[in-house]
Amino acid sequence: MASFNDRIGLSEAARGSTDGSAARFAAPTPSLISRLTGKLQTWRQRDRERAQLAQLSHAELRDIGISLTDRWAEIHKPFWRR
Repeated sequence: MASFNDRIGLSEAARGSTDGSAARFAAPTPSLISRLTGKLQTWRQRDRERAQLAQLSHAELRDIGISLTDRWAEIHKPFWRR
């Protein structure tokens, strides 16, 4: 029967030693770091834009075609939601 590590596809390096010591995991790849950095930047940008939207007056919202209800719905979304 295959071990758990074999079934989930862990490489020999990721498994670590077989003598019971802690497993060694590979460092995150540059693409993973890039994706995480990009995601964090997107979330921060959404948060800034929603904060700016919250500061607009009713007249400014009317000029750009956004209702008070639309503004309320947008500024109360969590930062991770589009």
